[in-house]
Amino acid sequence: MAWLSFKRRCMIALAVLSLFFAFSSFAFGCMEGWSIGVCEVLLLGGVALAGWRDRSLWCWPRRLGLPALFVAALAGVGLLQLVPLPAGLWRACRAERVAIYDEGDKAEALLRSDAYRWDAFSSAPAPPARDASPALTPAAPGWIPASFTPLATVRSLLALAAAFCLILLLERVARDEQRLQKLLFVVGGLGLAVALVALVQYAEPKSKLLGIRASPFAYRAFGPFVNPNHGEAFVNLTLPLLYYLLWRRSLREAGLGNRWGLRALMAGIFILHVVLLAFSHSRGAFLALALYPLAILGHWAFKGSRAAWTAVVLYALVLAAGVFFALATGAIFESGRVELNANVPVRHFLIGQGLGSFEARFPAVVTDFPLVYTTKVNTHLEDEYLQTFFEAGLLPALLLLAAAGWALVLALRGVRLGRASFWLAPALAGETAHAAVDFTGHVFPVVGAYLLLWLMLSRLDAKGDHRGRHHGRADRSSAPLPPDAEVVLVGSQR
Repeated sequence: MAWLSFKRRCMIALAVLSLFFAFSSFAFGCMEGWSIGVCEVLLLGGVALAGWRDRSLWCWPRRLGLPALFVAALAGVGLLQLVPLPAGLWRACRAERVAIYDEGDKAEALLRSDAYRWDAFSSAPAPPARDASPALTPAAPGWIPASFTPLATVRSLLALAAAFCLILLLERVARDEQRLQKLLFVVGGLGLAVALVALVQYAEPKSKLLGIRASPFAYRAFGPFVNPNHGEAFVNLTLPLLYYLLWRRSLREAGLGNRWGLRALMAGIFILHVVLLAFSHSRGAFLALALYPLAILGHWAFKGSRAAWTAVVLYALVLAAGVFFALATGAIFESGRVELNANVPVRHFLIGQGLGSFEARFPAVVTDFPLVYTTKVNTHLEDEYLQTFFEAGLLPALLLLAAAGWALVLALRGVRLGRASFWLAPALAGETAHAAVDFTGHVFPVVGAYLLLWLMLSRLDAKGDHRGRHHGRADRSSAPLPPDAEVVLVGSQR
């Protein structure tokens, strides 16, 4: 009965995550308030239900500990940004937070002075009644928080709470190998569905998203995602889950026909993956695809092949030269995205300008506006790392860089340790780099798929020290393999 109770409790987390991924991936990119709100309610309510049935859910995450620490640090900074401080303290520090009120008073006083009381089209002075009009500039309050946009900061804290719930649910499902495999299949299947919808859209350009919602951006949408960058990032993160499952299954097949049939199916999905990116509007998504040859060659090289090591070095040099050329010429990344980064100020490096304040604050600090952006400043900076520094300051930005570095380490260990995990490594490493030229970290389905890949690679790494234990019995048993089966088999193969 205890075993059945454990399975049922884990089933709640699996059901909530499956519903979350299914809704968020088809909610037109999950960038609008209604879709984001549904995801937050789903995650908050789901973790409350799962935690009520299983108190162990409230433990600190182990495999997703670093992402959880980043979310907690970001939330802590956001709470500090909402603490009101005396206006006199801000004035003593000559802080911009209160200077905007003082400068506004000076500007309005200048407009009401004699120099501005003369009519520009005649020599007659303006009517005296103009001076009697009420002041338009609000007076500085007695207490002022550090955030320039307190309401947006509160809204961001709610999103961070939902993100932490997502981490807790993923950790809960990871404790049951069978449930985790089902989640991988669901998320990978959703990625394939998005890819097929995008393929149909390329064949027959549409004016409606999914044929039900008219949008002026439907012609360049990627499947249900309005933003093609986000849609391709989601596909880049989810299709590797199918590669992983199919390759892992093929290694267990004794029959040659079944083994190569599974690999042929995987090859077909990979060809679809390449075709979608070849005809896409997004150019930054090619980075993850370009890392697959490096991961495959690296997997062979770690098996002891000297020729593979030579190929790894040569391909890495070519790839590095290509990325440098793309950054220098804007062949892949739009130059305007990189040029906007120069406008990020450093004067609020300790605590930032407020979570969620970018859209309201960034136009006020732009000094070098790129000519390619002819309409308005984006609602998000095309760089997750710099936007974190802009809104939250130095500490969360450093934690995010540390998490990015550890993600690359996990990708490298996935290539070295697992028999099938090398299919996951390029996606994790590619999206870590892609976040430097896009704001995919603000999109729920992309964040969820990224954390799922992190979870899979960290599970392999966590079991690496025990890969030689009971390997013979694991190879010969017909029972379901343990969670560390991939690493166990690597030990036996060596």
